[in-house]
Amino acid sequence: MFFLLPLQGFAELPDRETPVVRAVRSVAPAVVNISSAYTETRHRTGFSDPFFDEFFRDFFEGTPGRQQQRSSLGSGVIIDGKRGYVLTNAHVVARGETITVTLENGQELPATLVGADAESDLAVLRIEAQGVLPQAVMGVSRDLMIGESVIAIGNPFGFSHTVTTGVVSATNRNVRSERQLFRRFIQTDASINPGNSGGPLLNIRGEVIGINTAIHARAQGIGFAIPIDQARKIADDLIRHGMVVPLWLGLDLQEMDRSLASYLGKEAGEGLLIRSVEASSPADKAGLRAGDLLLSLEGQPLSRLSEYQEQLDMYFPDTLIRLGILRKGTPHTFSLKIIPYPLEKADLLAIQMLGVEVREDTQGRVGVILTRVRQGSALDRIGAKPQDRILSLGERQITGLADFKAALIRYRMAKEIPIRIQRGNRTYSLTLPLGD
Repeated sequence: MFFLLPLQGFAELPDRETPVVRAVRSVAPAVVNISSAYTETRHRTGFSDPFFDEFFRDFFEGTPGRQQQRSSLGSGVIIDGKRGYVLTNAHVVARGETITVTLENGQELPATLVGADAESDLAVLRIEAQGVLPQAVMGVSRDLMIGESVIAIGNPFGFSHTVTTGVVSATNRNVRSERQLFRRFIQTDASINPGNSGGPLLNIRGEVIGINTAIHARAQGIGFAIPIDQARKIADDLIRHGMVVPLWLGLDLQEMDRSLASYLGKEAGEGLLIRSVEASSPADKAGLRAGDLLLSLEGQPLSRLSEYQEQLDMYFPDTLIRLGILRKGTPHTFSLKIIPYPLEKADLLAIQMLGVEVREDTQGRVGVILTRVRQGSALDRIGAKPQDRILSLGERQITGLADFKAALIRYRMAKEIPIRIQRGNRTYSLTLPLGD
């Protein structure tokens, strides 16, 4: 025996339209599927054990090998419907020789890579379509609340427009993947699986508050997303410059160890000492001096150089910010405008940080070639020589001088930096100390 439900129940369908349903419906047209195809050269080392096969593969780099077609799948979100800009993860399109974007209606469009930033795992693509494409509404991530409802949309395992829900579990989470350390992520219990990478994380209003990234392969019930406040600034840089341009105030800073803090009458780890101020820089024009103690940036306390650079990178160029300064025991507040780091200073950075001069390869091959190695410099101490080739600095692959300069600027305040150097057919990977 069974009972028929009254037909008038269908008229009550709008009552089932929860905020989640409305949020997904509004954003779904702007969520896309991304497929990236590339050719990979595999070298046969003769070892059946994967460990030894991986270990000895570097010895075969630069020699002929078997080519295989590979592909990767991911998601993305349209952030500018008029110009056709799509925001996604950098690892989704890494090495992509051909990139295809599939819209919600099934239309496939070729995409070009505008720019990618491996350090933040973000990339911007551009597609061309007839008419204006749907675009997502950008929210803010700086005011996220623990326990706030969130929605993830993406294409996990090839299933288009899959929706998962959860809450914000934590903010400002630092997460280490197999590739690198990511900072200030949003943590959520909304499922984020391979294929979800690059898709949007939404608040209950349907606003994008993060870009999902599947980086924790063994995680159960844990997902991570790049905060949209950070992603918007990086996307703007990639669109304008094709790379992320670090911002600059002209301060040479030093962390406070116990002896220095005791001398200045402060606690260890409280503030950053200004060692010098570059002439004609924003800090110089604002009146900051060597010997001042930098306590805060826009009210956020500072104790590490990494915190200072991370805070600075959250802002757009020409933003007016406030620095909390302690000068001879008296607190002061200085207002100054952030500007992009001058690219012309990168040549000097190469000498100061690495002790080298470089040139591009005239045959168009990747990397930059060392033309001079200063005796006693960081690279000289590890045995680098002229004609060696730098293939990567940090997480940035070096294709030419522009990449090399951008990497130097990005890591100019680092204490050490991973580097890959090629000599002949052999490639060496190591971490290079950059201390004084």
